[in-house]
Amino acid sequence: MMYPSFTFAEGTTPPMIVNCPSLIERQVELGVPGLIITWTEPSATDISGTAMLVDRTHAPNDFFPVGITKVIYTFTDSSQNGAVCSFIISITIVDTTPPECVNLPAFVSESTELGNPGRRVTWIEPTCQDISNVASVTARSNLPGSFFLVGDTVVTYTCTDGSGNSDTCSFPVQVFTIDTLRPQILECPDIDAPSVIATIEPGITSAIVQFDEPTATDASNSINVESSCNSGDRYPVGTTTCTFTFTDSSGNSDQCVFIITVLTEGTTPPEVFQCPDEVRTIVELGITSTVVFYDEPFATDNSNAQNLLQTQTCQRGDSYPVGETSCLYLFVDPDGNSNSCTFLIIVTTSMFMSFFCHC
Repeated sequence: MMYPSFTFAEGTTPPMIVNCPSLIERQVELGVPGLIITWTEPSATDISGTAMLVDRTHAPNDFFPVGITKVIYTFTDSSQNGAVCSFIISITIVDTTPPECVNLPAFVSESTELGNPGRRVTWIEPTCQDISNVASVTARSNLPGSFFLVGDTVVTYTCTDGSGNSDTCSFPVQVFTIDTLRPQILECPDIDAPSVIATIEPGITSAIVQFDEPTATDASNSINVESSCNSGDRYPVGTTTCTFTFTDSSGNSDQCVFIITVLTEGTTPPEVFQCPDEVRTIVELGITSTVVFYDEPFATDNSNAQNLLQTQTCQRGDSYPVGETSCLYLFVDPDGNSNSCTFLIIVTTSMFMSFFCHC
């Protein structure tokens, strides 16, 4: 820009400038191109009584870019004596804007089985974004995969940029309990092995039966029990199927099923099968004993009891002497009714057998 030149007449006085600003300094945030700046404009006086502004490079409320700009005011009087006011406007960049978290989880919620103190929880970590393009995570309260107790925990991340500005962001992690496990039943009788709870005399049709009722435990410590049988109730002769249903507060349930059997004392003895009249075998002359095999007798009973055999004097596969051996199989049921099988094991010799053996 060309500025007018002035020639001061000898002995003349230039105008006197009033309120010429000194250095004007301003700051703008990183990313802002500049500012509108205002100031009180300078003025001039002269002994002649006349001083005029003839030029200025900028005016108040002009836009000034980042950097240094020189502002010049030029005044002159009626005698063309001139005076200049100049000052600097300096606009510098500062970064006071903190970075921000990007992709921060809004809420993380995981479940764990009732009774567990907590569980490990993972998530995708947030990143940091800043106008300077230089920012990173400088602190975190928890790492993905950390163990969290049941309840609510606030996870905090801190982002910091190159100018030291930082910001904190957070999100809640919730670990809540669920109950999917059935109650654990204790002391449930075996359904495949019904217990004979009571035996009554003939002619009586029912009996009061006492038994240890099954129980259950559960992590919720809250169990509702429904049963079709109760200890101390009266049960008819025969079998009664009992069901105990245990349900916890979450609706998980399990059942104990068993059979109560009431029997009438019997008078019918066991029935014996395969009882031989006698068992015969022949040995060579001169042989004094031999091993004898036979189909052993057995018995059944209307009590359905097992192992009815109480006494046995002979054994299949034992060695028996030449001659006669008396055998007894005695069967007794739970009511004391008994039945037996008796027979002879006869071992004889034969000359003909000896003759044929030496041929």
